[in-house]
Amino acid sequence: MLDAIDLTRTGSVGSGGHVDVEPGEQALFAKGTMGPPLADLPDEAFWNTLIVTTGSRPNRIQTAVEERGLDPRRIGVVPITANDVDYDGPLWVSKRVAPSDLTGISVEVSRGFQYLDAGTGWLVFDSISTLLMYSEERRVYKLTNWLIANARDNDVRGVYALLRDVVAPQTFNRFRSLCDVVIEAEDLN
Repeated sequence: MLDAIDLTRTGSVGSGGHVDVEPGEQALFAKGTMGPPLADLPDEAFWNTLIVTTGSRPNRIQTAVEERGLDPRRIGVVPITANDVDYDGPLWVSKRVAPSDLTGISVEVSRGFQYLDAGTGWLVFDSISTLLMYSEERRVYKLTNWLIANARDNDVRGVYALLRDVVAPQTFNRFRSLCDVVIEAEDLN
């Protein structure tokens, strides 16, 4: 599959300075600061979305979605945190998963993935970097490869955030090789 991926291609920026990816396309979102890339996604990304998050609580995601005038009932969240998650609202929220539990993450993503529609669904993973702090690179790579393959095979758009400055260039390039495009966060501003 790597032969079919153009590693020099960068993602495009849609109207309003938002991430622009096609159905089935997988984008590495290279960012320089912590925090989820929710503000960088177009409104249509929130019509049918699963957010795998290491940095946002469900109530914050709900607020961000509602502030854009969108329906939070169309959003699923897989919270990756060592802390308990107490949320009672319109988002679909999986069981909390510890950042070191990559098997648990894959199980909860599988549960949420069934609700994503081909052609319109989005899978947003806000921090590969955080998982790299808790697990070996090869294990995080294997999980990310699985996420990307499932999204691609099911015609779901994927956006996977990685802090460029906290990983070695070879690590960045390894994760970059999984994706169809790279979108630089600084290009969106």
